[in-house]
Amino acid sequence: MVSVMLPDDDAAKLEEYCSIRGVSKSDAIRLAIRMLIESNVRATTAMETAKLVIKGKRISNVSIMPDRIIIEGEKLTLAQE
Repeated sequence: MVSVMLPDDDAAKLEEYCSIRGVSKSDAIRLAIRMLIESNVRATTAMETAKLVIKGKRISNVSIMPDRIIIEGEKLTLAQE
């Protein structure tokens, strides 16, 4: 068992994350640890990269995560250069 002390802002973000996704705090922290481990494994292997251009009428949200990027907006187009 592990006990974690978080600053108030981080604890509030964790609560919000769990509430939105319907998961427990323990499950959210387990997922974060798994993602951290996987990102470290991926960082040690060669990765192919490409330049992508994303255009849209309106881009409302961009979320960057270790394993994906989520872009929300209107009339989005994607082109690889």
